[in-house]
Amino acid sequence: MKSSLKSLVSATALAAMLLTGIGISIGVETAEAQIPKPRKFSIGVSGGFGADFGSANFLELPTAPIFAPRTGGSNEPAAYAGATNIGTWSAGIVMEYLVTEQLSVGLRGAYSVQNSNLLTRSNYRVGRSDGTFDDGTSEFTLNANIQSVAIEPMVGYNIVEGLNVHLGARVNVTVGSAYTQRETLIAPTDGGFFTTGGRIRNERTGTLPNVSSVTIAPMAGLSYNINLTDRLILTPEAFFAYGIMPLVSDLPQNSVWTASSARAGVSVKYKF
Repeated sequence: MKSSLKSLVSATALAAMLLTGIGISIGVETAEAQIPKPRKFSIGVSGGFGADFGSANFLELPTAPIFAPRTGGSNEPAAYAGATNIGTWSAGIVMEYLVTEQLSVGLRGAYSVQNSNLLTRSNYRVGRSDGTFDDGTSEFTLNANIQSVAIEPMVGYNIVEGLNVHLGARVNVTVGSAYTQRETLIAPTDGGFFTTGGRIRNERTGTLPNVSSVTIAPMAGLSYNINLTDRLILTPEAFFAYGIMPLVSDLPQNSVWTASSARAGVSVKYKF
């Protein structure tokens, strides 16, 4: 009897230990299941507006002359200089992958429009029909519009909660372009050019001659992630791309025509 009772107690204790172990195991698995898994991949859309900062130092497009007839000497106009153009825009998609809690890699694709408006003037003496002379001024303008598809690989680093710094490059593939240029008589306020009879000459418009098919620009930026839900992220962002390659490929030696851009916008991403 005592032996049977002892065996029963032992069996009961063993069963209790097994049940306790199973309960602990189930509890751990349940707790682990309740811990949210990190969502590393996100995809979304982005858009923004900004400004282009042109850097220029050339007299004219070789295949589209505007200073004609050329007189040389003191009548020669100054070279085009850089200009700032506000109101450019871009829109596209954005993808990001978290390598670690702080480091991410990303790829963006965007359609963008880049404007470059250049201006210079020339002062000279003009003759009137009555045999007198007057001071004359011509204004030369070159307005270019380049449409491109941009691919932007970059890496991001989380500085503090939500705030990220990005480094990468923008590869612009040109898909379209247009330009308009003209010489306009500013002074005297009466009369016109002898060659045209009007106040405008050497006007040209069309596709920008010899526009570069691909340009590459280093870029950097900041973004701030705002979690709307556990999956949806709203991200205000700002980027700057530094233009290092010419917009057209046939400028004379030592001539410059590049464009940098600053863009501020927002992206909306969904985490998987």
